[in-house]
Amino acid sequence: MAQSKNIGHGITFHRVTAGPTKITFIRRIQFPEFSREDVNCTDLDDTVQYNVPSDPEDPGEVEIEMFWTSGDTNDELIDTDFNARTIGSWKVVLPSPITRTATFSAWVKATSPEPFVSNGAVVRRVRFRLTTIITWT
Repeated sequence: MAQSKNIGHGITFHRVTAGPTKITFIRRIQFPEFSREDVNCTDLDDTVQYNVPSDPEDPGEVEIEMFWTSGDTNDELIDTDFNARTIGSWKVVLPSPITRTATFSAWVKATSPEPFVSNGAVVRRVRFRLTTIITWT
């Protein structure tokens, strides 16, 4: 695939478990920062601290921001998964010209409505704690 400049418009988010079901009205998707912890392996002869990367890495969290309609069937899927502590399968689909799909397993860690303001949209953030790495196809 050749490198290209693309925009986020058209990217979709889906609940694959018992579906797939497209989660609609997504405004933003934030993929995780992949990280490892420092493991301090400094010995008494070292002149500086010696750290090595931990294993396994932390797969992190995915966060979405969505226009929220409390009680809507689509939005309730996330609330149901949160309440049931469901570890589900999820995917993010990038449209052409990229045409790639990111798949991962995760549980709903938090749902947080943004403040309600008179001249703003009703929005909430949802954080998913990954239990697998993200795989791309």
